[in-house]
Amino acid sequence: MTFGSRSRMGHKLATCGTIASLMGALVAGGGPGVADASTPSTSGFMPVAMGGPHNPVTDSFNPFLSTSTLNDILATSLVYEPLLMYDMATTPNEQPWLATSYAWSNDDKTLTFNLRHGVAWSDGKGLTSADVVFTFDLLKKFPALNTNGIVFSSVSAPNAYQVVFHFAAPEGPELYYIGGLTYIVPQHQWASVSNPAKYVDSDPIGTGPFVLQSESTANETVTFAKNPHYWQAGPYIPGVQFNIYNSNTGVTQALQDNAIDWGSAATTQQIIRGYENSSPNHHFTNVSIPLISYLYPNLAKWPTNNLAVREALSDAVSRTAISVIGEASLFAPDFSPTGLVLPLQKSYLDPQYAHANYSVSDSKAIKVLKAAGFKMGGNGVMEKDGKPLDITLITPGGWTDYVSDAQIMQQELKPVGISLSINTSSVGAYTSALDDGTFQVALAAPTYGPTPYYAFNSIFNTTLGAPVGQQASQDWERWSDAKTNSLLLAASEGGAAAQGAYNQLESYMVNQLPVIPMVIRSNDGLYNTTNFTGFPSNTSNRYDGSTNDLGAAMLKIHPK
Repeated sequence: MTFGSRSRMGHKLATCGTIASLMGALVAGGGPGVADASTPSTSGFMPVAMGGPHNPVTDSFNPFLSTSTLNDILATSLVYEPLLMYDMATTPNEQPWLATSYAWSNDDKTLTFNLRHGVAWSDGKGLTSADVVFTFDLLKKFPALNTNGIVFSSVSAPNAYQVVFHFAAPEGPELYYIGGLTYIVPQHQWASVSNPAKYVDSDPIGTGPFVLQSESTANETVTFAKNPHYWQAGPYIPGVQFNIYNSNTGVTQALQDNAIDWGSAATTQQIIRGYENSSPNHHFTNVSIPLISYLYPNLAKWPTNNLAVREALSDAVSRTAISVIGEASLFAPDFSPTGLVLPLQKSYLDPQYAHANYSVSDSKAIKVLKAAGFKMGGNGVMEKDGKPLDITLITPGGWTDYVSDAQIMQQELKPVGISLSINTSSVGAYTSALDDGTFQVALAAPTYGPTPYYAFNSIFNTTLGAPVGQQASQDWERWSDAKTNSLLLAASEGGAAAQGAYNQLESYMVNQLPVIPMVIRSNDGLYNTTNFTGFPSNTSNRYDGSTNDLGAAMLKIHPK
């Protein structure tokens, strides 16, 4: 399957300080209005309280806009659904959802979906292939909505329950973007919208298990009620509530106070063990996902456009300290320089890097800087051509794990003559800085998917980038070597040629350090089974934190 140099917008799920902070928390709240998660009641309404620092609540619930509240709190899958469901927990696989099956034909230039019968929108009207065709034609007509950069020549509906995509060339990777990352919207609502890119969608109509009930900018809560027309069994809880906390600490405190029943935030092993030991109903889960947190250096700005500086950053920082202290041992240190999530993606590993590992070496960092012309200044900071090696790292102040990671880096870089300042910003300022390239270094994570292709595509695809000051969809580091686009093309085709391309992409990672791996992420969660059961755990109802997985996870939760 081919993927050329055409523009592709990146999926931005993984920019958050901790993927774990995107999970929700069940709580017994009060009445059919906005509930207060800190004051459980016995009225029988059981909302889901969102744990984690996010942007302020608004009345925008447009599923295509990353700035909408629905996407910001990752609640989109409660209201809207994709054609296929992808499970990224340990063993990626696809499951039928709004589509019951799909098939490639015409040398992988034609993709046909067969839709599920009997699916209704939340207003009671039936879903048909016309809605699916309308959704994708909308993305083609309004590129600002096409945040996954989907490429197709045309889409048609031979009948009410079949949709056919035609491509100019084989496009295997498009299956994930089309089937797994695109939410279907109702034609009967959206056809009258003059500018979908500015549409707030304050009364969203979807096929998902819940419908929007209310939002409160004063209480920073968003409440959903059960969709009476939902096509699957469940949901078994009548409501979902997302509570916006000002930091990961607020989520942790709510969990400790038993104010919420399911939540997750960067915390400490002591708090986790204390929570587990305080009640037989308190549990902890940690699910592996194919995602790495990187230190993103800005390749378009001094001094991080200097390879020696990037090598020194990598050599001087202890990934073990980041893992154990900054991330409370929730996330494993990533010692492989290849960009692969090992051992999960071992089959893609170039044999020459089988034993390649990062190690901490201040002497190596100093040596590489001096070889590049840096000299230690009188104030203990390396400098070159009169410019000191001062670097600023940006991270949201509420993402306490990233703040802790940055503080560890700050201390560990001092002995090698690198001065690191920490700029704690709002989530909005952080994401804008990544998009616009107005940062020096940042902790972030790229798109991930069923294979390493998707992460490499978000790092190496130059069409995703933009000059500093202009908005990029991925390639936040501003990688500029277009040779990698042809390697991505080969990687998407499968077979022996694909492995050769992966080997070369791994070589770029090892030798050029466009981004610097730090830890392998996972989804951790704390949950309370006093009132509810069926929570995601290590062995059942595994929640991988992907965009469309929260709605599916909610279908398994029951009142006790």
